[in-house]
Amino acid sequence: MSSGEIDPRVLLTIRALTVAVDPENPDARVLLSAATIIRQGGVVGCPTETLYGLAADPFNEGAVAKLQDLKKRRSPRAVILLLPHPGAAFEVGVLKGVARRWFDTLTRAFWPGALTLVLPKKPRLNCPALAGGDTVAVRFSSHPVASRLAQTAGRAITSTSANLTGGGAASSCADLDPALAFRLDLILDAGPTQGGMASTILDLTRQRPTVLRDGAVPMDRIHQVLGFAPRSLTAA
Repeated sequence: MSSGEIDPRVLLTIRALTVAVDPENPDARVLLSAATIIRQGGVVGCPTETLYGLAADPFNEGAVAKLQDLKKRRSPRAVILLLPHPGAAFEVGVLKGVARRWFDTLTRAFWPGALTLVLPKKPRLNCPALAGGDTVAVRFSSHPVASRLAQTAGRAITSTSANLTGGGAASSCADLDPALAFRLDLILDAGPTQGGMASTILDLTRQRPTVLRDGAVPMDRIHQVLGFAPRSLTAA
């Protein structure tokens, strides 16, 4: 190991270690250490294009249980997956027919970015982060730290807000609830994110694309790209 490189074995013995990273060009050695923690069942706090999130291995049952416990959830809830590349959506989800056309149109316009797409999950996919559901929510992040962390891990990672259930979202490390931050295995501090609304969630499993959560990508932009208005389950 060269001088200055962070030994993942050291990181795994330290709780709530915070490492500053360049938000545009994160150190590959730090990302490797973070990815090692994730692959070994740990949970890492990291920035996304909107807010700070919690990155863990969605295919590791113990890691997902730890994630749910960290957020103090009374019952498991499905978690969004951040993809290492857009094509990874086909590794976890099913895309065919008109849904495939919607997916291609939307991802060309909004990925990488703050649009989460809900797809039918791939048959026999074993992913505890889906909490037993039959759909999978995926996004390809535009934040260099989040996207490169997934790429370094070599698979999708979780993206759930870095807060206790019911608590406020964090747009910087300073905003993290100490009760949560102290229990993380590592925090990647890339400075403040853009904040504001979380990602928009759009369901492609229905007869018409349906907004499940209003977010950073406005509904009128989706309308413009698709050529028709999506349904919304958030409208008053």
